[in-house]
Amino acid sequence: MTEINCRKSNRFTGTSRPTDYHVLHNEIGFLVNDLHGLVHFLSYVYQRSTTAVSVVAPICYARLAATQMSQFIKFNEMSNTSSSHDGEHL
Repeated sequence: MTEINCRKSNRFTGTSRPTDYHVLHNEIGFLVNDLHGLVHFLSYVYQRSTTAVSVVAPICYARLAATQMSQFIKFNEMSNTSSSHDGEHL
């Protein structure tokens, strides 16, 4: 298992958040320096931020997609529940 520790140096004190990534299976065969560079570059491609983010963009996008699907499922369940009660009068 390979461990990558990424620390971004920002010009403002206290704004850097160290992030640890653990490579469980290196199927492609990246070198540690290459992985560190990839993580560094991916931290700058998140479209909702103009600066580097502490977690790489694919993880941020996965979280957004999961949140949106969660909201969609909740809305769908609520609409199914309300439509099943439409014929009933209290």
